[in-house]
Amino acid sequence: MRLNKDQRGFVLSGIALLLILPALLLPASCLAMIKSGGEAVSIQALADKVHNAGLNVEETIKWMWAYSGVPIDNYTLLRLREEYENVTGLLIDISTVGDNQARVHIVIQDPLESARFDNILALMEMVRK
Repeated sequence: MRLNKDQRGFVLSGIALLLILPALLLPASCLAMIKSGGEAVSIQALADKVHNAGLNVEETIKWMWAYSGVPIDNYTLLRLREEYENVTGLLIDISTVGDNQARVHIVIQDPLESARFDNILALMEMVRK
């Protein structure tokens, strides 16, 4: 039986298949490497965002304590927490430690819990002016 030009095709022999197989697998593995590299960069950026937000909250509370005369109570810290959550989109918890108004516990993390900032700020070390 003889095939027409339209009916001819290419049949892969074993060696031809072994030569083409790496060319098919290589792009898939390269895409997987690119994806994991992008995730590492985004996690680092998220960690920087959480850390900088934590430092900013600390500086705001220090300023409130030392210069503005705003009382550092749970109501003030609740309002501060709500403002920072709305602006940054991070999960923030700010509260006084026990009944001590001079120690503030700050916890900031992203919604996926990839990065976390946790610190207790002692305000007694700063002299009120």
